[in-house]
Amino acid sequence: MKSCRILLAGCLSAWWLAAASAHANSITVTNTNDGGRGSLRQAIADANDGDTINARDVFGSIELSSGELPVNKNLTINGPGADKLSVENTHLGRVFEIASDKIVAISGLAINSGEAVLGGGIYNAGMLEITSCSISGNEAGGLRERGLGGGIYNASGAKVAITDSIVSGNWADEGGGIYNAGSMQIARTTISDNFIGGAFSQQTSLGGGICNSGTLDIVNSTITANTASGSLQSGGITNGSGNIVIQNSTINGNTAESPSGSGFGGNVFMAEGTLEIGNTILNAGSGGNIFSFGNQGTIISDGYNLSSDNGADYLSAAGDQVNTDPRVGPLQDNGGPTVTHALLADSPAIDAGNPNYNPNNFQPPLIYDQRGFGFDRVKKGRRDIGAFEVQEAPITPTRPTPPPTPT
Repeated sequence: MKSCRILLAGCLSAWWLAAASAHANSITVTNTNDGGRGSLRQAIADANDGDTINARDVFGSIELSSGELPVNKNLTINGPGADKLSVENTHLGRVFEIASDKIVAISGLAINSGEAVLGGGIYNAGMLEITSCSISGNEAGGLRERGLGGGIYNASGAKVAITDSIVSGNWADEGGGIYNAGSMQIARTTISDNFIGGAFSQQTSLGGGICNSGTLDIVNSTITANTASGSLQSGGITNGSGNIVIQNSTINGNTAESPSGSGFGGNVFMAEGTLEIGNTILNAGSGGNIFSFGNQGTIISDGYNLSSDNGADYLSAAGDQVNTDPRVGPLQDNGGPTVTHALLADSPAIDAGNPNYNPNNFQPPLIYDQRGFGFDRVKKGRRDIGAFEVQEAPITPTRPTPPPTPT
């Protein structure tokens, strides 16, 4: 197996430390107003390069009535948790716009109900870390313009690292959840129930979950139940002219539809570019788990993948299993910050990953499964295939045998 190039988050952290001021301040958000003293908008306006904005004691919803929140300086924005504080634009504009060359870290927020042509939730032209966030219910597009990246649009030359987050329920013409034209790392994240379709999407839709034309690394993540409607291309991931590496992930049940029935490559559609994939589950993608348009894309198996169909004959490396039901459970809370598909007890993915696993082939090292701390990536000496690692089964206590009833 090649060393996976999951380096972006570490690079962003290094850039952040270099950019942060030695005299950085912390600015506290005290209310959910959209302007004025104590508001998030005012805190961003007042901050200097390298400052931290602390919204950890604010709960509820910040409803933007004065347009998007532009971030044109190096900042850290910390919320109390995506289940505690949301920032919403009620479809009157996008939520956050990160300016070119700025280094921004956002954590612990729900980013909801934004709308724009590029990136309904977030438009990033800089270097952005997203941690422990939920990005949901955003839209990109309209009646006259083709929308890209319902949840997130990452511009050419920009960089994003997404960790421990959920991107769900977003809509666009291309990239319902995410459109990546730059460099992006997705780790320990679930991308689900995003949708592409509309006036500009009836003949060609690109990536219900993700559309990529840049450099994309996915590790320990779940991409599931995304839909491309009225289209010919993938509900899960579409790769245009970019390069993708996928490791230890679960790509499940994504749907590509066309007016005449099933589309192509429900889970992964390759138009051009390169896909490198290993230790990954590909299951129940309508129109096939993998489709390469005109065989123009390059698909490399690192081995130890498990596909419910024949993988379009691309999965023939050591340890690959094809035409095999991976036996995964429903998408649900199985522990950790995101929802996952657990492996059922009889899953052929259990202990079927690469036996030569080296966590240091990943940077940062791949020690845990998608659920993070407390859920080791390797149990019983060999990792499982997919984003979920079965932990030690609980011991069921044996009831003592009751004494015989006296006669």
